[in-house]
Amino acid sequence: MYDRYKFRAWDKIRKVMMLNVMLGDTFVWIYDQGHDEEFDKWPHWMPNEDSLSTNLKNVEIMQCADRKDKKGKLIFESDIFDFEGECKGIIKWGDDRWYFEPFDWNDWCEDWNITDDCCRCEIIGNIYNNPELIKLEK
Repeated sequence: MYDRYKFRAWDKIRKVMMLNVMLGDTFVWIYDQGHDEEFDKWPHWMPNEDSLSTNLKNVEIMQCADRKDKKGKLIFESDIFDFEGECKGIIKWGDDRWYFEPFDWNDWCEDWNITDDCCRCEIIGNIYNNPELIKLEK
């Protein structure tokens, strides 16, 4: 699949998700955003020949988990999932693996994992664009 090399970035200043992200040591670049806004409205982004770049401190980077949900949507770190209506939570990376972190561990079955069960979950948002989904569960 090789989608695991895809990244997206949450722009902390403008509060928008940026797609088609490439990473450097200290900078991140975006391509093909489809925005018609003038660059002066993005003071923390520097225009380049065919892209925009900014310092990594201005964004939160999320990597693709190289999996798709039951509707065929790519799964990224920090996505919020609904597991067949039984459990909701966040997609995370840790201990060298992708995993589901449920909002309520009482609803969770320890046999569920992203590798085998991603086709049973639906991505319903992410923690940046949809913080209300987290608050609803608490």
